[in-house]
Amino acid sequence: PGVIAPVNAALGTGSGGDCNLYAVKILFDFQGVSGGARASIDGVAYDTSGCVPLKVDFEDTIATAKSYIWNFGDGSPDLITTNTNVSHSFTNVGYYTVRLISIDDSKCIPRDTTYTFINARTDRALLDFTDAKLQPCENLSFLFTNGSLSPAGKVFGPNSFVWDFGDNTPKITIANGTVTHLFAAPGTYTVKLLMKDTSFCNYPDSLVKTLRIAPNVVSKFNASKSGCAPFSAVFSNVSIAGQTFTWDFGDGSTYNGVTPPAKIYNSPGVYTVTLIASDPSTCNLFDTSTITITVHDKPLANFRFTPNPEQENTPTSFINTSTGATTYFWSFGDGDTSLQINPIHQFRETASFQACLTVTNSFGCVDSICQRVNSIISPLVDIPNAFTPNNDGINDMIFVKGFGIEKMNLMIFNRQGKLVFQSTSQNIGWDGKYKGQLQPLDVYAYVLEVQFADGNRVTKKGDITLLR
Repeated sequence: PGVIAPVNAALGTGSGGDCNLYAVKILFDFQGVSGGARASIDGVAYDTSGCVPLKVDFEDTIATAKSYIWNFGDGSPDLITTNTNVSHSFTNVGYYTVRLISIDDSKCIPRDTTYTFINARTDRALLDFTDAKLQPCENLSFLFTNGSLSPAGKVFGPNSFVWDFGDNTPKITIANGTVTHLFAAPGTYTVKLLMKDTSFCNYPDSLVKTLRIAPNVVSKFNASKSGCAPFSAVFSNVSIAGQTFTWDFGDGSTYNGVTPPAKIYNSPGVYTVTLIASDPSTCNLFDTSTITITVHDKPLANFRFTPNPEQENTPTSFINTSTGATTYFWSFGDGDTSLQINPIHQFRETASFQACLTVTNSFGCVDSICQRVNSIISPLVDIPNAFTPNNDGINDMIFVKGFGIEKMNLMIFNRQGKLVFQSTSQNIGWDGKYKGQLQPLDVYAYVLEVQFADGNRVTKKGDITLLR
């Protein structure tokens, strides 16, 4: 493969005339496909050692090939894939050579082979630590005891562990044993014991605990205080100190733990939620807080409609039979909507529509219902030839009448040919005025262009008489 580009140069040669010289540039592409096998363990890139069962994520870091063949070196079948990322679990102890073949047959060199190596081991250390608050109860000092266990035949060294107390104080490197730490202020701290000893297969494993520290335990939580049934109440425990927490949801159900899962209240009512926070290391031992949650009933949406079954060119009347609602929103399924309680709607084409009613009560609780409504439309259009705009409420405006009208353009002209009115909607009619002035009794010409929902078009022309 290559690129051929002609270069044209005209050179003057005196009396001999011009001589055209051509040069050809050829660029050959000898580049082949490239691959790069990389292992990751627990999200740590280029980590190649761990404890069995060992799950390793592999990827081709070049990611330009069309397909890949992975061999994991443990006797399992080759994995042929088009994905750049794969995973594999090693269940036996061993040192494995993992091979990646990256393939792109469109390249001059269609294959590239790369390797990485995995060490699956069993020398796992079991991490554990305990904490104990030191007396007196006002004190914020804790004794931490490293209870981690090493596998048979191995021992922890003097620098195997690092303590991080989560309060921005310097970390402490130490062997297993005990350490005392004073927290400067009450609060919630994340204490971490990190194993930094690379001689164990679960390096750099860590154990994390959350401590709530204060001289006195203070029970406190947040929650939404009202909602609509079924209401999902979400609680946030913001207590100060506390080792155990007991929740009473006010409906006979309870929970023991720091933060409960979302609580579903299916029935309307008023519920008093109680949280008891206990901590034997504090001076007051326990504290109680409450929140009242009000669950409102939701409205019930329902409606019927007539005519049912449908009748040709007949508007559909919707009868609202909902209960407990204060506002209503109708969606007729054809793009039109209404906020009326009992709307009347004219569909524009023969079809089946999904008409939906959404109702809301004074508490903002919502319910909805949808029903299929059919319509039969025979395209028709007409316009009256006279009207009497005298504000008596009878025939004061002139409108386009019809069925199945999707688009329209009505233009009305006076005797001098001036456009005195234009409308593109059946709902907008002429009141006999031009620029706010009532026009004289006369005969006016109109042009009406209509496109029906079935795609047919029609143009009507005629006269309209303005009477008084």
